Amino acid sequence: MIPPVVNPVIPLTLSAQETEATESIQALRNLLHKHLRISIADGRVLLGTFIGTDQKLNLLLGDAEEFRLLGVESQEDSDEREHVWDGVLREGMCLESLQGRYVGQVLVPWKQAVRVEAYDPQKNQRQKNDGMYL
Repeated sequence: MIPPVVNPVIPLTLSAQETEATESIQALRNLLHKHLRISIADGRVLLGTFIGTDQKLNLLLGDAEEFRLLGVESQEDSDEREHVWDGVLREGMCLESLQGRYVGQVLVPWKQAVRVEAYDPQKNQRQKNDGMYL
């Protein structure tokens, strides 16, 4: 009879950088299948279900709707029109339509996302006057 192989327990110690990476990955995992609102640099807002990222950390939303904002400042940069928006609604800005345009599954480049907010139902119950997103 062969005795069972026993693997010795090796204590796992993580460096500070590895711990940070692990915490970041866990934070992303906690957002899976949650409703996100992503503000994009060109003045659009996407609402959808977070279903993951790719290797470049672009955000993947499913069952998403796109809303366009009017009144977002733009500046002329050579021949191309470049929008400048930090994701904060200000006076004079409004939605183009209350009905969003259904876009289904969408991949948002991480460089274009200026603000990402997750739906928090507990916050919505506590503060009725505040928004429903974190």
